[in-house]
Amino acid sequence: MYIIDNSSNDVDWAHRVIPETVGQFTGVTDKKGNRVFEGSIFRYEPHFTTEKACLGIVKYRNTYDRQRACNDCGFVIEWQHEPLSTLREDLLYWCGDGKSASVIGNIHDMNDNPKALKCKNDLKG
Repeated sequence: MYIIDNSSNDVDWAHRVIPETVGQFTGVTDKKGNRVFEGSIFRYEPHFTTEKACLGIVKYRNTYDRQRACNDCGFVIEWQHEPLSTLREDLLYWCGDGKSASVIGNIHDMNDNPKALKCKNDLKG
C-alpha cells in the first residue's frame, strides 16, 4: 500500500506504508501545530498541581450512546486515566490555542521512540 503526499506544489511523492499503521487525518492541529490523526496520543497537563497528567488516544466513534453527549460522535480522545469522568472527550475542544493538551506521539511508533515507550507504559498503568 502507498500513500500519496501531495503537500508540495512541485512533485507528488508515494510512500510505502504498513496499512495497519495508517490513521485518518482529523483535519485539526493541536496547540503546537501538530497534525492530529486517528491513533495520536494526547497528553493533558492540568493547571492545578494536585491533578495528575492524563494520556488519551484519538479514536473515531461512529455510534451514538444515550449516556454520552451527542458531540462525542466523530473523533474523540479516549482518556486512559482518572479523572476520566470529568474530562471532555470531543477532540475539537482540546485543539487550538489556550488548551493544555498536545500530541506526544502515536500508538504505532511506541516501540521505536523512548518518549513514546514511556507513554506506552503509562497507558498500561
